[in-house]
Amino acid sequence: MALLERYHVDEVMDRAWPHRALPNTPLGAILASLPTGVRPVVPVLSSGCLVGVVSVAELRNVLDDPEIPPVVIAADLLSGPPTCLEPRDTLYDAVALFQERGLDAIPVVAERETLRFVGMLTRSKVYDTLKGHLERMRASLLREHAGIAAIEEQSELVHLLGAMSSVETGSVERVPVGPELAGRSLREIDYRRTRGVEVL
Repeated sequence: MALLERYHVDEVMDRAWPHRALPNTPLGAILASLPTGVRPVVPVLSSGCLVGVVSVAELRNVLDDPEIPPVVIAADLLSGPPTCLEPRDTLYDAVALFQERGLDAIPVVAERETLRFVGMLTRSKVYDTLKGHLERMRASLLREHAGIAAIEEQSELVHLLGAMSSVETGSVERVPVGPELAGRSLREIDYRRTRGVEVL
């Protein structure tokens, strides 16, 4: 299964989206409720149901004026049926909508028939979710690699010890070097033949 299809919208969406408006909410009140620097994405709700979204696209023409017309309300900025997702949709569906509509956030409704608003899904949250998943996969692979490397090292050591021809089979000892051997190579003194041991 593709990574985007492993996650559903309800696992990632923001259920406590702070910015909301009623159809009769004045535009000035909507903008005043947004923190400085936040791009406006405000779901417009009537009796808890989604009727549209006020976003940059809807505000572009209005914000070109030096003063915000006091008579403009949220309902004046809505056009056509709202783009939305259901909690059961996958992130594959969500990313397709983000790309198709050029949106930063998409409303989530319980069902498209009722349009009962349940949260928002943002492009940044999708990115963070996928990035976190890939980082966990990478950490898991590194742990597995370390375990495999340890097994391989242990296997090589066992193989090496098994090939050793020792007087005491399986015995590994630390042997001091006498003064008569100091400065001479193992080849020169033929340590394996003269002492009957392998050297690690």
